[in-house]
Amino acid sequence: MKPPLRLVRSATIHIPNTGSVRDRAGGHLFIVLTRTCSNGQNLLVPVCTDRGRADRTCLLGVGDHPFIRSPSFIMYAHLALYDAQVLHDGVKSNAFGAEGLLEERIFARVCMGVSQSPHSAPRYQRYYCEQTQTKPNTGKAPD
Repeated sequence: MKPPLRLVRSATIHIPNTGSVRDRAGGHLFIVLTRTCSNGQNLLVPVCTDRGRADRTCLLGVGDHPFIRSPSFIMYAHLALYDAQVLHDGVKSNAFGAEGLLEERIFARVCMGVSQSPHSAPRYQRYYCEQTQTKPNTGKAPD
Protein backbone atom coordinates (compact mmCIF):
# COMPACT_ATOMS: atom_id res chain seq x y z
CA MET A 1 0.00 0.00 0.00
CA LYS A 2 1.32 3.42 -1.00
CA PRO A 3 1.69 6.13 1.65
CA PRO A 4 -0.79 9.03 1.52
CA LEU A 5 0.43 12.19 -0.19
CA ARG A 6 2.27 14.62 2.04
CA LEU A 7 2.49 17.66 -0.22
CA VAL A 8 5.74 18.98 1.22
CA ARG A 9 9.05 19.91 -0.33
CA SER A 10 10.88 16.77 -1.49
CA ALA A 11 7.67 14.74 -1.88
CA THR A 12 7.64 12.57 -4.99
CA ILE A 13 4.61 11.73 -7.12
CA HIS A 14 4.30 9.36 -10.06
CA ILE A 15 2.09 10.99 -12.69
CA PRO A 16 1.02 8.78 -15.62
CA ASN A 17 0.44 9.98 -19.18
CA THR A 18 3.41 12.33 -19.03
CA GLY A 19 5.61 10.18 -21.25
CA SER A 20 7.72 11.13 -24.21
CA VAL A 21 6.58 11.28 -27.82
CA ARG A 22 7.52 7.59 -28.10
CA ASP A 23 5.41 6.59 -25.09
CA ARG A 24 2.69 9.11 -24.22
CA ALA A 25 1.01 6.70 -21.80
CA GLY A 26 4.23 6.38 -19.81
CA GLY A 27 4.67 8.34 -16.63
CA HIS A 28 7.32 10.22 -14.73
CA LEU A 29 8.34 10.67 -11.15
CA PHE A 30 7.86 14.32 -10.20
CA ILE A 31 9.55 16.09 -7.29
CA VAL A 32 7.71 18.77 -5.32
CA LEU A 33 10.08 21.75 -5.02
CA THR A 34 7.93 24.25 -3.12
CA ARG A 35 5.30 24.36 -0.43
CA THR A 36 1.76 25.08 -1.61
CA CYS A 37 1.55 28.82 -2.31
CA SER A 38 -1.37 31.15 -1.58
CA ASN A 39 -2.72 30.37 -5.07
CA GLY A 40 -2.87 26.66 -4.19
CA GLN A 41 0.02 25.62 -6.43
CA ASN A 42 3.32 23.78 -6.13
CA LEU A 43 6.35 23.85 -8.41
CA LEU A 44 7.24 20.35 -9.64
CA VAL A 45 9.99 18.97 -11.85
CA PRO A 46 10.09 15.57 -13.57
CA VAL A 47 12.76 12.89 -13.41
CA CYS A 48 13.52 11.39 -16.83
CA THR A 49 15.60 8.49 -18.10
CA ASP A 50 19.05 9.58 -19.29
CA ARG A 51 19.39 8.52 -22.92
CA GLY A 52 22.57 10.52 -23.55
CA ARG A 53 21.06 13.89 -24.50
CA ALA A 54 20.08 14.93 -20.98
CA ASP A 55 20.44 18.22 -19.15
CA ARG A 56 23.62 17.39 -17.18
CA THR A 57 22.83 19.82 -14.33
CA CYS A 58 21.50 17.15 -11.95
CA LEU A 59 21.99 13.48 -12.71
CA LEU A 60 20.44 10.77 -10.56
CA GLY A 61 21.53 7.18 -10.30
CA VAL A 62 19.89 3.87 -9.59
CA GLY A 63 19.01 3.82 -5.91
CA ASP A 64 18.80 7.59 -5.44
CA HIS A 65 15.06 6.91 -5.06
CA PRO A 66 13.29 3.52 -5.09
CA PHE A 67 11.41 4.53 -8.25
CA ILE A 68 14.66 5.21 -10.18
CA ARG A 69 15.78 2.02 -11.91
CA SER A 70 18.11 3.46 -14.57
CA PRO A 71 20.43 6.48 -14.89
CA SER A 72 18.21 9.56 -14.85
CA PHE A 73 18.25 13.33 -14.89
CA ILE A 74 16.12 16.24 -13.74
CA MET A 75 14.36 17.82 -16.70
CA TYR A 76 14.39 21.48 -15.68
CA ALA A 77 12.95 22.41 -19.08
CA HIS A 78 9.67 20.90 -17.84
CA LEU A 79 9.41 22.73 -14.52
CA ALA A 80 5.72 23.50 -14.02
CA LEU A 81 3.16 24.67 -11.49
CA TYR A 82 0.57 22.09 -10.47
CA ASP A 83 -2.65 22.68 -8.58
CA ALA A 84 -2.28 21.14 -5.11
CA GLN A 85 -5.90 19.96 -5.05
CA VAL A 86 -5.43 18.15 -8.37
CA LEU A 87 -2.38 16.38 -6.93
CA HIS A 88 -4.23 15.38 -3.76
CA ASP A 89 -7.28 14.20 -5.73
CA GLY A 90 -5.07 12.25 -8.15
CA VAL A 91 -3.36 10.39 -5.33
CA LYS A 92 -6.62 9.82 -3.45
CA SER A 93 -8.23 8.28 -6.57
CA ASN A 94 -5.07 6.23 -7.31
CA ALA A 95 -4.62 8.02 -10.64
CA PHE A 96 -1.26 9.32 -9.29
CA GLY A 97 1.11 7.54 -6.94
CA ALA A 98 2.59 9.07 -3.79
CA GLU A 99 6.17 7.77 -3.82
CA GLY A 100 7.53 9.13 -0.53
CA LEU A 101 10.15 11.76 0.15
CA LEU A 102 13.43 12.27 -1.69
CA GLU A 103 16.51 11.99 0.51
CA GLU A 104 17.58 15.45 1.72
CA ARG A 105 21.08 15.47 0.17
CA ILE A 106 19.65 14.51 -3.24
CA PHE A 107 16.81 17.00 -2.87
CA ALA A 108 19.39 19.75 -2.19
CA ARG A 109 21.12 18.92 -5.51
CA VAL A 110 17.80 19.02 -7.35
CA CYS A 111 16.99 22.43 -5.84
CA MET A 112 20.40 23.89 -6.72
CA GLY A 113 19.76 22.95 -10.32
CA VAL A 114 16.67 25.17 -10.59
CA SER A 115 18.93 28.22 -10.75
CA GLN A 116 21.91 26.50 -12.40
CA SER A 117 20.28 24.75 -15.33
CA PRO A 118 20.28 26.69 -18.60
CA HIS A 119 16.95 24.98 -19.31
CA SER A 120 15.04 26.41 -16.31
CA ALA A 121 12.56 29.06 -17.43
CA PRO A 122 13.29 32.41 -15.73
CA ARG A 123 9.69 32.68 -14.48
CA TYR A 124 10.05 29.38 -12.61
CA GLN A 125 13.46 30.37 -11.29
CA ARG A 126 11.89 33.56 -9.88
CA TYR A 127 8.90 31.66 -8.49
CA TYR A 128 11.20 29.14 -6.81
CA CYS A 129 13.33 31.88 -5.24
CA GLU A 130 10.24 33.75 -4.01
CA GLN A 131 8.64 30.64 -2.53
CA THR A 132 11.78 29.29 -0.87
CA GLN A 133 13.33 32.67 -0.03
CA THR A 134 16.57 31.77 -1.76
CA LYS A 135 18.94 33.94 -3.71
CA PRO A 136 18.77 33.75 -7.52
CA ASN A 137 21.53 31.67 -9.16
CA THR A 138 22.68 30.08 -5.90
CA GLY A 139 19.80 28.08 -4.44
CA LYS A 140 21.04 29.24 -1.01
CA ALA A 141 18.97 31.00 1.61
CA PRO A 142 19.53 34.76 1.86
CA ASP A 143 22.05 36.02 4.44
